[in-house]
Amino acid sequence: ARLGVRFITESAVMHWDGGTAEIASLLTGAREQHVADSLVFAGTSMAEDSLAAELAARGIPFTAIGDCTAPRQAAFAIHDGRRVALGL
Repeated sequence: ARLGVRFITESAVMHWDGGTAEIASLLTGAREQHVADSLVFAGTSMAEDSLAAELAARGIPFTAIGDCTAPRQAAFAIHDGRRVALGL
């Protein structure tokens, strides 16, 4: 932040044209345009496994796939789902 980097959280990039980003707030839905010379995406580095933990605690059978097993890019999470579906 001291170097002039702006952090925008709880938001989604709706469009990026290499110089302007359209950002939508995930809290309000409001959209804003932000002029920038670069865009850095920071995703979670931890698996979101709270649903799997709750199902296990209740004794409900399930198969864990996607981001619940490990943080990764969407393509890898989708591959997990496809692999499990083909095995059904």
